[in-house]
Amino acid sequence: MKTSPLNPTEFQLDALREYIGIGVGKAAATLNSLIGRHIELKVPEISIKYPEQLKSGQSDDHDLFSFVTLGFEGNLNGNASMAFDRDSAKRLVSLLLPETEIVDTEMDAMSESTLTEVGNIVINSVMGSLSNCFSFDLNYFVPRYHEDLEGTLNESKVGETALIIGETILTVENCQIEGNIIIMFLVSDLKVLLDTWSEPSDIKYA
Repeated sequence: MKTSPLNPTEFQLDALREYIGIGVGKAAATLNSLIGRHIELKVPEISIKYPEQLKSGQSDDHDLFSFVTLGFEGNLNGNASMAFDRDSAKRLVSLLLPETEIVDTEMDAMSESTLTEVGNIVINSVMGSLSNCFSFDLNYFVPRYHEDLEGTLNESKVGETALIIGETILTVENCQIEGNIIIMFLVSDLKVLLDTWSEPSDIKYA
């Protein structure tokens, strides 16, 4: 049972979207320079959910997903993931490694390594943007590739957690790939972060 529900305002969600958007913009620039192709990354939607809501939203047909998860600790504790459904993951690998053939749903070591690199770039850019905004000091763990949502949700620290879900659209040479950025915080940490942004009408001047 939740003891500290989060009820973010539209202003707070817009602020989150802005700073996460700055991060994905930096990630797109890094990917552009690495692969020599124009890559555009956008985050049109942001939401905050609890882990049980994410679990209940899983499809009954058990769609396969590819996750890259990076844990962090410091002023904030939690983890961040870049998630692609398997079709999007295969399209992304095919664009970045055109000579790699993915058979059925299997992801070989090279494909996993490529997705891990892309996910690591996006996650580090997003967390770096948030860290700079709030002057957080964070230490990061080694990113890992996995194919189960539980692998992300079970890495939480002790305490009630909540998730920032950022829907992402990655476009490479007119091919659109959809995914999600999932950042899991302790509820108490996320509440402090959200409370940093006050509605304009709430700001008082001396």
